[in-house]
Amino acid sequence: MKKWLILCLVLFTITINSCSDSNEEAVVVTLEKLMKKWYNKDFNINGTTFSYDSHMTCGKDNIEFRPEAVYTQNDVTACEPTETTTVTGTWNLEDDIVTVFINNITTVAKITRLTETELQLTTVSDWDGDGQIETIRANFTID
Repeated sequence: MKKWLILCLVLFTITINSCSDSNEEAVVVTLEKLMKKWYNKDFNINGTTFSYDSHMTCGKDNIEFRPEAVYTQNDVTACEPTETTTVTGTWNLEDDIVTVFINNITTVAKITRLTETELQLTTVSDWDGDGQIETIRANFTID
């Protein structure tokens, strides 16, 4: 199964707390910057970066923060014909903390980078099921 799909499912199906790092600079979050389609780029778990290599030739997996608090997560699963699995929920933003609600599951992440072209969401979770909490930084781009 795709590593990134697993990451997205972990990020958006487990109730987690946002993490903070006193060395991080404050990120100015605006709705104009956040509300768009973000394509999966890579993710970092406890300092190790994993490239997102599961994009299909016919489309890219993505998340989208839409108006009226609509959140979508799209995974392109096949080409010819193009097939996409979409999960829909809602989202809320408070300062630099984004909360996503999907199927009665609440997920919280800190926005640790937000520019016109890049988004980084940072959270904590027991990613590998070993009982230890890992810091996860998911990186997205607009293209």
